[in-house]
Amino acid sequence: MTKAKTHYEVLELPKTATEAEIKKAFYQLLRKFPPERKPREYQRLREAFDVLSNSISRHEYDSMSGFDNEIESLRQEAEALLREEEPDFGRAATHLKRAILLGPEIGFLRHLLGQCLFKLDKLDDANRQLTRALRIDPLNSNYSLTLADVEEEMGRSNAAELIYRKVWERNPEDYQAPRRLAGLLFRHERIEEALSVLDIAINADGKIDFQDFFSIYDKCQILLFSGNHERLDSELEMITRVASRSEEKEFASFMLTSTGTELFTSGAHQLAKRFLDAARALNPGNEEIGVFAEAAQEASAVSDQISSFQKRSDVHDLVKALITLGVALYLDEINESEFKQHWDPLMEALSQSMKFDPDNSIIKSSLKIVCSSYTALWKLNTELYQKILVLPDADLVSGSCLRCGEPLIVPNDWSAYGCPGCGQAVRVRNKQISTT
Repeated sequence: MTKAKTHYEVLELPKTATEAEIKKAFYQLLRKFPPERKPREYQRLREAFDVLSNSISRHEYDSMSGFDNEIESLRQEAEALLREEEPDFGRAATHLKRAILLGPEIGFLRHLLGQCLFKLDKLDDANRQLTRALRIDPLNSNYSLTLADVEEEMGRSNAAELIYRKVWERNPEDYQAPRRLAGLLFRHERIEEALSVLDIAINADGKIDFQDFFSIYDKCQILLFSGNHERLDSELEMITRVASRSEEKEFASFMLTSTGTELFTSGAHQLAKRFLDAARALNPGNEEIGVFAEAAQEASAVSDQISSFQKRSDVHDLVKALITLGVALYLDEINESEFKQHWDPLMEALSQSMKFDPDNSIIKSSLKIVCSSYTALWKLNTELYQKILVLPDADLVSGSCLRCGEPLIVPNDWSAYGCPGCGQAVRVRNKQISTT
C-alpha cells in the first residue's frame, strides 16, 4: 500500500513552516481544490490545515508522525479507511479507539473518532469524544465546529448556534463558522439572518476575494431555495467581478453553472440564462456549460413567448391548447403520462375541426402567426405544425342561421341552402354561412 502523504506534504510545506506560511499555503491550494468542486481533495486539504494551524494539535501530530509506533500505525490505518471511495467509519472508529487507549490525551485523535461516530449516527458517543477533545484543546475551532454539528443533529440548535457564533467571533476571517451558522439559520427559516451572516463574512477583511466565493455560493443557494430570485443578480455581478485567476474562473463558472441549472429546474429560465451565460463567459471552453446555457436560452425564449401568445385574441383556441401543452412538456411542468392524457383528445378535436370552416382556415392562419411571430414555440413541434398547414381545405362549413340560430353544416361548394328551422335562404360566402 502506498504511504499516505503527511499533512505537511499535502500543504506542500516543510515541517519548519510558520503559522502564516501554513495559512497562505492552504488558501493557495484552496483555489485548486474548492469544497463544492473537489470534495475529496478539499477534505484532505482541510484536515491537514486544521491540524497544523493549531499549535496544540500540530504538536500532537509532530510528536507521533514519522515514528514507528502503534498509535501512529493505528492513526494511519484509520485515516486510510476514511479516504476510501466508500469510507469505512466503523473500522476506522475501532482503530481510533485503540489508539486513544494508548494516547488518551491526544485531542485530534478524539476529534477524528468523534467525526466517525457522528457519521455512524452515534451522537451521544460523538458528543463525549468531542467534549473531551475540547478539554485538551479548548480553543480549537475545528473541534468546536464538529461539536456544534453534532449538537444540531441532536436537536439542540440553540447550543449549536452559540458555538458557531463563538468560533466566528474568535476568527472573523475564516469562512467555516459563518457558513455553518448561516446553514443552521436557513434550516430554521431565519432567512434574513442567514443572509446577513454571510454578508458580514464576505466583507470581514474589507475586500472580496476567492476566499469569499464559498460564502457567496451559500448566499446564492439560500436566495435560490427561498425563492428570492431578484437578489441573485447582485451576487452574479460580484462573482464575475472577483474571479481573475484561471482557477478562480473555473470555480466561479462551476458555482454559476450549479446555481443556473437549479434555477432552470425551478422554472426561472430567464435568471438561469443570465447565470449560465456568465459561467460560459468565464469558462468558454467548457462544452457542458455551453449546452446548459443554450438550453436555458431556448427555455427563456419559450417562457417569454408563451406568455404573450396566450393573450392573443386572433388565435384559435385549439392552437393555443396545442402550443401550451407542448410548452408544458418541454418545460417539465407535466410528465409524459400527463401529456399523453391530454394530447390524444386534443388531436382528435383538431382532426374534427379541420373538416369544417371557418375552423380549418382559422387554425391554419393561427399556425402561420406562430411561425412568423413565435419562432421558439414553432420550433418545439415544427413537423406537426407544417403537416397541419398542408392539410386540404375543409369540405364543410359549420355555423348557424343568423335568423333563428339553427345549427347548420353545409358543403363548401353550395351556393345556397334553405335553413330547416325557418326556411331562410343561406349562402356560403368566404367559407362562412350568411343569410341572403
